[in-house]
Amino acid sequence: MRIEKAAAALRAAGVTTGGAARKHLKANGIKLPAADVLAEATRQSSVAATRHRAKRPPVGSRPWGPGGLLPKGTPAERLLGRADILIRHHLGWMRDAAAGAEITIAFGPPSVSVETYQDRDVYRGRFKGWSATGVTARITVPRNWYSMVYWRGLATVDGLLTLEARHLERVDDVDLYAASWVERGRGYAARMVTGVIARVPGRSASAWEECAYHAADAAAALRGIARKRSGTPARPPALPARKYGHVVVTLRDVRSVGACESGIRHWCHSVGLSDALDRGSATVAELAPAYKRMPARELRAAVMLAVRSAQEV
Repeated sequence: MRIEKAAAALRAAGVTTGGAARKHLKANGIKLPAADVLAEATRQSSVAATRHRAKRPPVGSRPWGPGGLLPKGTPAERLLGRADILIRHHLGWMRDAAAGAEITIAFGPPSVSVETYQDRDVYRGRFKGWSATGVTARITVPRNWYSMVYWRGLATVDGLLTLEARHLERVDDVDLYAASWVERGRGYAARMVTGVIARVPGRSASAWEECAYHAADAAAALRGIARKRSGTPARPPALPARKYGHVVVTLRDVRSVGACESGIRHWCHSVGLSDALDRGSATVAELAPAYKRMPARELRAAVMLAVRSAQEV
């Protein structure tokens, strides 16, 4: 008997061990090495499993799921689930709340609603009874947010989460978008701002090489991005804090190099410099640690402007 037929007989009998294979072959008068027949049976089983395994359809031919069925939920629910994951990724500062954060993403006109509450049952031990801050937030985005915003690379522009973006026109190499975005406030506060984004995409995926400006209207956005492109470096060098740590950088310096108001407020609140924003100035020594955590090309340009001004005095 050929070894293939003997292996098929072993598979039909459900034999999977060497001892059982020897007994089966001896009982049927088959004079073949049990180890070789069992190895052939294992190979045949593997080939059969591969042959009958469902093949994944080509990309774009049909949705993939168990048995070739659609994933669970309606198309709207699947789109919302994908947008929910992407938007939550850009709201990490809310998820840091000690008492937790309950964030709801829904479809609708763009809006942001954030409320905080105090919970005294979070801490234990010697800190028992201390107040912990929790966040309840609701963010709504248009139903086509995924294609209108995310696939255009506008999910975050200069660190600001974009809720809606509609392309207006292209002026030279600058794209103008009528948009709404989320601007961070003090603590866990946030608000929605509506205006125009002027954007020149970077040559790579690096956000540092991208140049953008948020403004109230198209004219202001074009003026702002022109100022920003004229005096900012191509990569993020460190601030000269060791030699010029005493130099004071004012809001006027930051605005003069092209930083937008939304970007200024969002950056200051994100790095914990809300007090410096209130008083309108900070030293280079105060800015250096924050800049290291969250580099901003406009801040670097403003610091160098303040340093040059101090040297001229």
